[in-house]
Amino acid sequence: MVFVRKMTESFLIHVHNHMDLKEYVKTLIHEITHVRQTLDGITDSNAREDEAYYLEDQLSKAFWDSNISGT
Repeated sequence: MVFVRKMTESFLIHVHNHMDLKEYVKTLIHEITHVRQTLDGITDSNAREDEAYYLEDQLSKAFWDSNISGT
């Protein structure tokens, strides 16, 4: 179960804790992208999901590449 809830002045991201670490990182990036989209006023569902899936792949790869190389 994963969701983002907008609170009064903050966001709550709930991510299921029974994922492997790589999937958890991708999911967190995906949901953080939705927070940024909400702040930017992006409301088109298809555009939101397209961008979130694209960024979860790109940013998680960059994260693991830099984590492995130590940079």
